[in-house]
Amino acid sequence: MAAVVESLQALGGTESPGKLSQRLDMDLTWDGVCDIELKASKIPKIGVEHVKLKGRLSVLLCPLTNVIPLIGATQFAFISPPTLHLDFTDAGGIGDLAIVDRAIRKVVLSVISSMAVLPNRFLFKLDPNSDYFKTYQHPIGILRLTTVKNNRHPEWNETNDFLVSDLDQIIELDVQDDDTISDDDMGVGATTDQPTDRTLRISGRFFQFAPDAASLSERGPDLKPSVKVSWGDRNFRTVIKSDAPGMDIENPSFDQTFSFPITAGMVPGPPVRIALLDKEAETGAIEVSIEEVLAAANFAVEKKFDIKSAEQLQQFFHHVELPQRFREDPAPTLELLKVLHVHTLSTLPYENLSIHYNKEHTITLEPQYLFRKIVTDSRGRGGFCMEIAILYNHILRAIGFDAYTAGVRTRGRLQGVPLGTTRVVRSRLPFDATTPLQRLLEARNHIVNIVTFPDGSKYHADVAFGGDGATMPMPLVDGLVHQNFGTQEIRLIRDWIPLQVHRTEESKLWIYQYRNGRELEWNSFYSFPGVEFLDLDWGVVNFWINENSQSHQRVNVLVIKFLRRLKQGRDDTYELYGKRMLVNSTIKENLGGRTGIIQECKSESDRIAALAHHFGIKLAREEEEANIHFEMRAQFRSLFRATSRASYGARVASNGASGRNAKFLYAATGALVGAEDTLKGLEEIRRELGNDAVSTDADDIEEHGFSEWSTSNTKSRPRAVVRPLSTEQVSAVARICSKYKIPMVPFGAGSSVEGNFSSPHSGLCIDLSLMNNVVAFHPEDLDVVVQAGVNWTNLNEEIKGSGLFLPLDPSPTALVGGMIATNCSGTNAMRYGTMKDYVISLTVVLADGSVIKTRHRPRKTSAGYNLTALFTGSEGTLGIITEATLKLAIIPPTEPALELMDDLQMKVINTSGGAGGRKWEEAATLFLKFSGTEQVIQDSISSAKEVANLSGCQSFESATEPDKMDSLWSARKQALWACLAVRPEGTEVWSTDVAVPISHMADLIDECKNDAAKLGLFSSVLGHVGDGNFHQMIMYNPNKPEEAASVKEFIDSMMHKAIKREGTVSHGIGIGKKHCLLEELGPDTIGLMKTFKKSVDPFWLMNPGKVFDE
Repeated sequence: MAAVVESLQALGGTESPGKLSQRLDMDLTWDGVCDIELKASKIPKIGVEHVKLKGRLSVLLCPLTNVIPLIGATQFAFISPPTLHLDFTDAGGIGDLAIVDRAIRKVVLSVISSMAVLPNRFLFKLDPNSDYFKTYQHPIGILRLTTVKNNRHPEWNETNDFLVSDLDQIIELDVQDDDTISDDDMGVGATTDQPTDRTLRISGRFFQFAPDAASLSERGPDLKPSVKVSWGDRNFRTVIKSDAPGMDIENPSFDQTFSFPITAGMVPGPPVRIALLDKEAETGAIEVSIEEVLAAANFAVEKKFDIKSAEQLQQFFHHVELPQRFREDPAPTLELLKVLHVHTLSTLPYENLSIHYNKEHTITLEPQYLFRKIVTDSRGRGGFCMEIAILYNHILRAIGFDAYTAGVRTRGRLQGVPLGTTRVVRSRLPFDATTPLQRLLEARNHIVNIVTFPDGSKYHADVAFGGDGATMPMPLVDGLVHQNFGTQEIRLIRDWIPLQVHRTEESKLWIYQYRNGRELEWNSFYSFPGVEFLDLDWGVVNFWINENSQSHQRVNVLVIKFLRRLKQGRDDTYELYGKRMLVNSTIKENLGGRTGIIQECKSESDRIAALAHHFGIKLAREEEEANIHFEMRAQFRSLFRATSRASYGARVASNGASGRNAKFLYAATGALVGAEDTLKGLEEIRRELGNDAVSTDADDIEEHGFSEWSTSNTKSRPRAVVRPLSTEQVSAVARICSKYKIPMVPFGAGSSVEGNFSSPHSGLCIDLSLMNNVVAFHPEDLDVVVQAGVNWTNLNEEIKGSGLFLPLDPSPTALVGGMIATNCSGTNAMRYGTMKDYVISLTVVLADGSVIKTRHRPRKTSAGYNLTALFTGSEGTLGIITEATLKLAIIPPTEPALELMDDLQMKVINTSGGAGGRKWEEAATLFLKFSGTEQVIQDSISSAKEVANLSGCQSFESATEPDKMDSLWSARKQALWACLAVRPEGTEVWSTDVAVPISHMADLIDECKNDAAKLGLFSSVLGHVGDGNFHQMIMYNPNKPEEAASVKEFIDSMMHKAIKREGTVSHGIGIGKKHCLLEELGPDTIGLMKTFKKSVDPFWLMNPGKVFDE
């Protein structure tokens, strides 16, 4: 060690302390003789005569300026804890050496760790004779020994601090040991079973590892020290340390640091002065110029964005392709602000990829980092609102604009779309009337720039609100209307928002509004005050957006980019003409106010490729690898969820019709389940599955108890969401729920529409989406064994290399468990049938937690009752399906299909922007797919055309090339989205379906369309003609009781007419069609079903309130 110090002093003597910036990392092995003794009553003396210390040592010269000591010292630190070997004498050499070794080594290593293992550092002067702080003789440090008593590893719970002034000083530690347990075997000594009163003494000697130890032999006077750092008229001072004898540069225990941004303008300014104070008296000081700080080799300087950097300003201009006439001498004019707005908006995409595609899943707002990510790296990146707006603010100020940022309250969102007026919010949220107001203009989560010109006029510049932002700077003028994008008009008004209590003229806010036509009402997007938000404010907002599970940015992957082109007849003036959007897995394009889907991503690789192709965004490899797993189920569910709903704590709900006290949960048997029992059950489940498996997050609960697509939502919600990983864990959950009589509601992807996963009796929602493993694949047997949470599209992607697939084609979000529980269908039903045709065997957990397997894998079996068929289509009311063996089919060249879209549906496709870049005849249209050899397909087309002509078909179009086939089929794929695109503000969708024998289908569709026309509402038909199933979609205003009543009457009539034609109410029963089941099947059949139900679920705990009531 002495050799190391001498070499460091030699280094220190060659340069002034302020210029040193060296770091030495070395492997250290220290061998030394020792004289350490342990003395205790009743046991012999134990000694240590040799110590070997080995580790990686880091030595830093010229430490950072914000770490004390500031200059003139060296930091020693082990990069990681060193190893320590001890040679013992006396009893230690012949007794229980392992225990003795552990006891002493831990004490010594704890001392080293507390002083000299990173992040702790031991500090030593380079040259005591030239140091400013040489006034006092003082201790060189404090040794802290902390030991804990712990059964056969003698560590005692005692902490002592020792001031070390003399390197020859002896340290003694007395520890009292009172116990009755024989855990202190040391050498030849042993305790008895009686209480003992013995003292173990540890003494140690510090050896001279500093050449001037003699000068430190006396203790210096006690100080009341602090450090003061000043620059110009600014200063910072650490807290005065009380009762800290001898504190000085070599014993830093100040727990504060001081930092300030260094900009180019500070360089010629005054130096930084660093002074050591004793109380108020300065005992020494040093001054460091900024030039020296910046010139130090390898010196860590935190660079702040320099708004006066002409080079960076030109880089930004080049990146956004600002016309050349504005670049040479940019003046802060309104013309430049308008042009820069268009170029920034169309170059920097609004995107939140930094939340989803980095290991920390957080966004950084440091301007220099933003400049590098968005401009310097040239990877097409942009940012979400705060990233772009903060960078834009620095650019504006660098040009010379008087600009500041303001905090914005945005409206809540539904399916990613901002909610409309208070009336609309109330219509979409099934809660009490006051709560929607709280979300109309919620917490500040957006940012705008406010630019003030010399004449006093102010402009609102928002380049980061995504697809709904203003495409130009807007003057802060109350009520002035501007033409925005497409048919949209925008304006700013001064008014109060609903939750404001203090209402004066001065308290009014600026509110950004839009409307999509002069005949329509104005809708408010967001509000903001005229005051400046600071960096600290944005730090808080950014933290909430990154960390809060309710955050729209956390839930969705978003990219929005405006498209620009040269104005007609102009060489350097551009205009915006469209926008392109990625929402999770869907890529859409809006040209001239009409939106259409241009791609659906089926995998993570699809999405990464789409980012590059459609948006010019190139992700680094580490970004690609950092993203969470791409799950189509989760992405679509996020798209469908009502993200704008108010967040509530988990509530204990009661059956509203029962009139019982709300502090109880109501079980279907009529028994009351106390909330206390439910909490006990949850606690047991947490112990069984782990805390991470149970969620009581309000947003999570809302998503698992409410569906925007369902007309059968209930007021109550599940008490918690449980996410098991295996059949065994589902069994454990069911066993506990059975014990406490807690209702259980299975959940897959949440895509059903009849209230199948609603929780009318609260209880627990059991989400099976994490059970997504392929258990076994038997291509030679054409079957596969999967867990219930496997997504069918992901399964087909995984096994397509074998030439096999699961031929069902329901919603792309659907999971196997839900597909079986509802016996789903799809566009391929004409050739392949429905889900029941592909289920070979099931593993099911019953209400009491028992697990059954319905049969083995052979296709042919008569071994008992067909339990597989019994559980298929049971909607989780008999048990929870956790695993399934499924039959597979051979992938054909094409998949036969027969689909129907009515005239209104075809009109909607055209209105919403077309499909595949074409316009369609607005007439009822059949879509057919054929499979077979080339000759078979041609014969099928000819036969179909002949039948079509005989039936009075207006036109017939066929295609055999893949691109043309995709173009023809694109209308069917976009049907749902097209309807949503034209949905009037304030309306909801009532979607249902029926199925009848194919021979009755045409008559029933005609009859239903005629009845729907009498409603005077938007209504369209879409059908899987192959299995006689068709969907009816109606848009109505739920705030108009007469509309809601007439739609319900129409739906009931539709069900009745289907049953009369020997049909079925289809699509699962859930809550919404219970009243139709009795008519379809009769009381005797329902009675037998109830008998099955009671035999396997006597307490009615499995998805109660569905299919039929007790």
